[in-house]
Amino acid sequence: MRHIGWHAALILVLFCYIGTPIGELFHLEDDYTAAIGEATTHTVFDVLEVEKPFSFVDDELISLEASSSKAILGYKNIPLKEVTIHSKDRPILYPSGASIGVQIEMDGVLIVGFYLLQADGSRQLSPLGGGLEVGDRIYKLNQTEVGSVEEVMHVLQDAKGDVISIHIVRDEKEMVIDVPLQRTSLDQAKIGLYIRDSVAGIGTLTFVQENGMFGALGHVIADGDTKLPVQIENGKVLHSRVTSIKKGASGHPGEKLASFDRKSGYIGSVESNTEFGIYGHAITSVLSKVMPDTGLPIAFAHEVEEAEAEIWTVVEDDKIEKFTIEIVSNKPRKHASSKGLVVKVTDARLLNKTGGIIQGMSGSPIIQDGKIIGAISHVFVNDPSRGYGCHIEWMLDEVDALASVTN
Repeated sequence: MRHIGWHAALILVLFCYIGTPIGELFHLEDDYTAAIGEATTHTVFDVLEVEKPFSFVDDELISLEASSSKAILGYKNIPLKEVTIHSKDRPILYPSGASIGVQIEMDGVLIVGFYLLQADGSRQLSPLGGGLEVGDRIYKLNQTEVGSVEEVMHVLQDAKGDVISIHIVRDEKEMVIDVPLQRTSLDQAKIGLYIRDSVAGIGTLTFVQENGMFGALGHVIADGDTKLPVQIENGKVLHSRVTSIKKGASGHPGEKLASFDRKSGYIGSVESNTEFGIYGHAITSVLSKVMPDTGLPIAFAHEVEEAEAEIWTVVEDDKIEKFTIEIVSNKPRKHASSKGLVVKVTDARLLNKTGGIIQGMSGSPIIQDGKIIGAISHVFVNDPSRGYGCHIEWMLDEVDALASVTN
């Protein structure tokens, strides 16, 4: 019988016993992000600061070679897997919870619907039947650029002939569609479109960075009719005061009723509208009204515990209050999601006041053990005491993406 070395025999036993390929004996994902100086079951120290490369004692799985970016992991002296290591400093953020008003001017004029036109005593289908679609963004009529409903109306008033060329953007592609003009008895031109050039609403400011960049809402701003993400031309964040609460119930989400406080000035500009909220630059002179003096570190997704936490939000005037919640489920994901956390409101005061999570509460920062872990993003329609939260990591990725574009 041929002699088998003890290393080979050991691997054979492990493979047969566990019933998985060798490459799956070790479960650290490729491109894993770790916080410098944090030791958890999945954390990798910054190897530039560690004399001896890391080890996983339970499995006797150790690093055979290590650098600042790579580690070859193995059992004893047998290499099993090479992984890429990304060390990341733990950011410090200033959590807010302030109620904010958001005003967005769209990039282009959005088609949100259509209506039937009267022509020659009979009804006709609108121009959408000829190629235009709800969700198209108009940026030019004939050869005149338009960026607002008012500008569209001016061009139509001066239009000559029976056809107008509508330049649109659809799915990031530009196209031109010729549409017949219908005229009223007063010779006013009509094209049968419902259009919109701006949106406004109430939300919650999540955090501000030391450099003045902010994040809010925890979810995308979508047009109410088309359900499509709003493309931003210009945007502003204002102070807001909650005037009353519409309490939520099963099947009927509640909401904050609030007014914009323009006398206090703008908080900042909105420059990005993403799946994980809105982002931009704050005006530093007004930040003292919406954030604490001391910042808090963030918690990475894998550090969040399914345990008690708190949210910071406003339910009366502009007073930021803290309310107790429970993290029901935490699902750290390799791919970004605005629903990585499931939360339940347990605070009796908040349940009595609002019924749980309500519209306008999106963006309320979630704090656990002195760290910012995420923000409220959605409410469960059939159970307003529960909702989703977005991990703070994904929100910071959006800030980094915006900073890389603006710098």
